Amino acid sequence: MIAMIIFSICGALIGPKIVKQNGRYKPFLTEFTIGFLISNGISIFVLKSEKSWALYAVLGSLGFFIAPCLTVGIELACEIGYPVGEAYSNGMI
Repeated sequence: MIAMIIFSICGALIGPKIVKQNGRYKPFLTEFTIGFLISNGISIFVLKSEKSWALYAVLGSLGFFIAPCLTVGIELACEIGYPVGEAYSNGMI
């Protein structure tokens, strides 16, 4: 569980910086969603094998791919609702 938290923090710090450099939200969210789905699929096989090191690796990758999607998704929602103020659009989300 600690591996998931540490990698979530790393992903949440790295993800928005990548988006700010490129300015493109959709490819970033697509890549991280695919990474999350792959990690989720691998976790099924790891749970059956009962190897703890592999479970920590999969939990870390899940955390790395989940956290940036949340922050970038909220930022994308604010960009889509541009004419409305940021506080109002965040309150709606």
